[in-house]
Amino acid sequence: MIPFLIALLGVALCTGLLLGKNIGAPTYCFLFALVALVSLVLHGFDRLQELDLKNLKMTLREMQKTKEEIFAKQEDLKMTALLMAQIMDLNNANQGRWGSAEGAVLRRNWNDKKMRELIKRFECNSTEIAEMTKFSNKYKELDELFEQKHGLKPDDPKFKELEIKIGLLSGEIDAFLRKDIDGN
Repeated sequence: MIPFLIALLGVALCTGLLLGKNIGAPTYCFLFALVALVSLVLHGFDRLQELDLKNLKMTLREMQKTKEEIFAKQEDLKMTALLMAQIMDLNNANQGRWGSAEGAVLRRNWNDKKMRELIKRFECNSTEIAEMTKFSNKYKELDELFEQKHGLKPDDPKFKELEIKIGLLSGEIDAFLRKDIDGN
């Protein structure tokens, strides 16, 4: 891969010099042949892919391996952040559910703001966003059912209907938890 990149860069440089009228056609042919030869030599001889600056030696293969390790660590960090966001989402969705209505709204708004910041920072895709916010989304549905009344009252005319919907939403939340626990 590296010899190919060197060849591509060399050809682009030589062609740019020719088009800029900085070199003539014979010089261009010579430089083009030199770039091709260097690329073939680098491709064929692994020993020449080493860079030795006063005994500071690093092979291009080692640099590529290090790059891959850094990318893997970056992915691990993102996955850890996504797991922490899920934990934060569930805890904040549950926090203060029986406290004051104003306090609960403030905590949820704060949680939503922090989640948006995490989503932006880690450039999450729609699947990751859905996974990170699945609990708060279900709790928002519960809040809509309660219509911010702080509880379900048996004398409410919609009591049975709401009780069934709340049971279904609670079952969905429990299913999320079981799925995460079981790893399925």
